[in-house]
Amino acid sequence: MPVVSINVGPKRVHLTAYCPDDELGLLACDYVLARAAELLNGTTEAELRGWLIQRDPAIATLFAKLNVGWKLPKNDDLTVDPSNAPAEARIIRHLLRERLEQCAARKT
Repeated sequence: MPVVSINVGPKRVHLTAYCPDDELGLLACDYVLARAAELLNGTTEAELRGWLIQRDPAIATLFAKLNVGWKLPKNDDLTVDPSNAPAEARIIRHLLRERLEQCAARKT
């Protein structure tokens, strides 16, 4: 599963694409991630905030809270959005399988 890291504002975002149907699906994943990196790598925080607020003005309220020190609640890693559970569950299973394989390889 391809992964790309992109600098967006002050954060480094790691994206993955998942479509293991066939060779074309895998190539499509590579394409999507490469295009995302081309378009977004180096995005400034001002661009990030501006785009988000333009898309959903209510996000300005969230930024105001974050600016005064409010923190988003922490969840367990690999949580699933219930509205997208079937697709996300497949990705999480894949990531967990990779994690288990890496752990097993380290022990040998």
